[in-house]
Amino acid sequence: ISVRGTVMALDFIAILAYLAGILDGEGTIYLRRRGRNVDFRVAVSMTDREPLDLFQKTFGGGVVHYDVPKGGNKGVFRWAISSSGAERALSALAPYLFIKKRKAQIALASRSFGRLNRWTPNDIFERREQLLAGWAS
Repeated sequence: ISVRGTVMALDFIAILAYLAGILDGEGTIYLRRRGRNVDFRVAVSMTDREPLDLFQKTFGGGVVHYDVPKGGNKGVFRWAISSSGAERALSALAPYLFIKKRKAQIALASRSFGRLNRWTPNDIFERREQLLAGWAS
């Protein structure tokens, strides 16, 4: 590996640590239930767009702007990503998270169960539910 490649790798690690800090402070990891399936979404909201553009450039997803109806505020920008994109983002950011590390780990582990359906054995469904029980704690 070249010195330049090492610097680029260190820069990318710094970017991941920076984005993880923003996710810890300004972000949310959501779980959505759909029947027997669980999907998750990662979102960050803030008044400055530039960090959210970096999330989008690094992981994909989308950035939208919401106007604040009164008070002369700037409005809020929101970056969000779901499903396999959220899995990629959390996999990269999890080592650098502090506050949301547990939720990231549970969300990532829940993906290992894949899509569950009515033919999925109950013991697999129950194991996933035991994992998800740690979400609220």
